[in-house]
Amino acid sequence: MSALTLCVTVSCGDHTSVPQPVPVPKPFAIKKSEPELTQTKTLMVGLPGAVAGVGEIAFRDRRTNTQERGPATNAGTFSVLLSIDTGDLEARYLNPQGEASAWVSLALRQDGIRPRLSPANWDRLPISPPNSQGNVTVTNVDPETTDLMITATPKSEVVVSNTVTGELAIGRTDSRGAFTLVLPAATGDVIGILLLQGESGLEAVSNYLTYPVPPSTP
Repeated sequence: MSALTLCVTVSCGDHTSVPQPVPVPKPFAIKKSEPELTQTKTLMVGLPGAVAGVGEIAFRDRRTNTQERGPATNAGTFSVLLSIDTGDLEARYLNPQGEASAWVSLALRQDGIRPRLSPANWDRLPISPPNSQGNVTVTNVDPETTDLMITATPKSEVVVSNTVTGELAIGRTDSRGAFTLVLPAATGDVIGILLLQGESGLEAVSNYLTYPVPPSTP
């Protein structure tokens, strides 16, 4: 009888789950580009794990309460071209159910020596048309001359990102600044390129470049 009573007690216990808070973005995994004076937008990139997964990343200018959003991928990455002022910026993550995390402040500083990107050949796009698998190749090496179409700081981390989908690929420039990376993209998507460089705990982010994905040739 006691065993039966115990069984009934357990089966009738309160198993109501306690809702868990939506995880906040990780500021250390969010990188802010340094726009040129002629650029009106700032490229914000979330490295893998920057947010909890598929959903949206929202940015807010605390001084004006203006907000902008972009998609986040399953890997927790994103790439957003912001028009709002980034001097006093916050971010939060929204999951697929529309539930939002708390806002976190983004105190994004440049501590190290800033790497740099500079177009050397405007006649060629550094992005291929999408292949049959839906991927594009992003490279600064001219396939005909092997010259660099974009000069880049050697031995830097290079991040190429799809500002439409949030997908990104990460690699390194070689000793002369060359890089080649592949990521998913469709015709018309805008690809962003930036560099990261860190040494002895210091980190700096480059300016950014953007290019449209060209159509496939018949």
